[in-house]
Amino acid sequence: MLYAGSTLDLCSQPIGVDQFFDKGNAKDAAMPRKATHETLYVVANSNAMANEIDHYEMAYWNIVLTAIDVVIPVGLAIWGIFAIRSAYKAERSAPDTETKDTTTSGK
Repeated sequence: MLYAGSTLDLCSQPIGVDQFFDKGNAKDAAMPRKATHETLYVVANSNAMANEIDHYEMAYWNIVLTAIDVVIPVGLAIWGIFAIRSAYKAERSAPDTETKDTTTSGK
């Protein structure tokens, strides 16, 4: 369907795209890329037009979900940084438990 101009048919094949596209053919490799490109431009342009409309306000649930999508990864990244730092500090401040073997094996 991509050759016919249908860019919205990217994931309707239940088996996978490997069986419908020849990886060795450059045109077959370019078609999913072109379809994805066109679909993303449609979404971007529709959002751009929605923002140009006077008195357009985003829905409150959309604002909340966007905030959650930003806050959770940032919070997890900060938590990960502190967890790694505390583990590193604990490792450096822990006393050496290894004892050196000062005995010599018989020569």
